[in-house]
Amino acid sequence: MTVICDPCREKRANCDCITNVDKSVCGTCLTYYTSKNGKKHSKKLEACDIYSIVIDNNNTNYYSFVEWGKAKEMGKVLIIIYENDANVSPNVQYNNAINHMIKESLNSFKHLSSSMKNAVIKTHPEFRNGLTSYSQYKKYLNEE
Repeated sequence: MTVICDPCREKRANCDCITNVDKSVCGTCLTYYTSKNGKKHSKKLEACDIYSIVIDNNNTNYYSFVEWGKAKEMGKVLIIIYENDANVSPNVQYNNAINHMIKESLNSFKHLSSSMKNAVIKTHPEFRNGLTSYSQYKKYLNEE
């Protein structure tokens, strides 16, 4: 099945697009929203295709966790970005929440083709100097 990417109006294979109820977006037209400081940006959340959360050691990005839940409900692709040594938190409940979020992140990619998964990671603005594929992203999540 083919779909038309709403931003560029090009025909794409269904597996090479993120398709929601109201739009389809190809790998070159993806929009990203990264929540870094826990501030509320509802319009950015609604408009993005990919929601990313920056996990830090301070446990201060509470609203980002709320947005994560909203993004999950909206069917967004979810990405976790670690800031520095975020995995070294003494708070066991916090670490359990992160482990649960890792599973949710990986599940959010399941409906995408392998080329689209790679496109999401490769074009992500926070991964410019590092990750270039979905398999590298999975290793990144498990190593942290």
